[in-house]
Amino acid sequence: MLADPTTDNASFELQALSAWEELLAAETAFFYQRSRITWLSLGDGNSRLFHRYDASHQALNHIHYLISDSGERIESQEGIQQLCVNYFSDLLGSPVLVLTSCEGFSTDGLAAIAVACRNLRELELRECIVEDIGGDWLSYFPETLTSLVSLDFSCLDSEVKLSDLERLLSRSPNLKSLKLNRAVSLDALGSLLRLAPQLVELGTGSFSDKLDQEAVAKLSQAFSELKELKSLSGLWDVLPEYIPLLYSVCPGLTSLNLSYATVQMSDLVELITRCSNLQKLWVSIMHSCYL
Repeated sequence: MLADPTTDNASFELQALSAWEELLAAETAFFYQRSRITWLSLGDGNSRLFHRYDASHQALNHIHYLISDSGERIESQEGIQQLCVNYFSDLLGSPVLVLTSCEGFSTDGLAAIAVACRNLRELELRECIVEDIGGDWLSYFPETLTSLVSLDFSCLDSEVKLSDLERLLSRSPNLKSLKLNRAVSLDALGSLLRLAPQLVELGTGSFSDKLDQEAVAKLSQAFSELKELKSLSGLWDVLPEYIPLLYSVCPGLTSLNLSYATVQMSDLVELITRCSNLQKLWVSIMHSCYL
């Protein structure tokens, strides 16, 4: 199917998947009836039928053969393993890595990706579901990595270690796009912006932390130094008193995404009237337009 991705093949694959799921359900019902007792809760884990059922499901995860780029069918475990290694080595050696709607992996998986990416220019995680095992995956990027242009981990729920992110930004002079997740605090944002004043696209983290006057002043200064900024998003749960922090970047913005922001109508009007070059505006009506 992957070698010939047509509409007809996609339809055929969906039909085959539906038939397989129906047969799998029937197989489960058959083994359940033959076992005559109540599965694992009553000790069925040692029955012959349970082990047969378990083995059949483990077999579903086995790769029985692969087709190489040359069309060769590879069935040996050694050949399959080598083909997989070569494929992912080429993939992770690519300067661009975009993961969209991925799930079933953890922050340990991100760490493994980071280790292998020595010449990475773009890393974007879009609508991925990632299990949080630890927030230090950014520390696994090689110290020699200086080529990063775009970094997007806005879909992650887990916290990242601020010191690791700061070190990565400090050695990424060409970084143009940075999209943070909600776990990055407003206080941390200021130090990150000071390390990347060249940003063209910014997705902030949470915008609801309580800051003292000195921290607000430093954050305001950091925003004012973003002379190249064209796109702004994030702004989760933005507090009204922090909206003026954005005024300095408004004239240069061509894109403003307030989908995650809770903004009163008066503040919204005050903000967008300062965006004289705005071309794209995203607003959540239920969140933003209340009086």
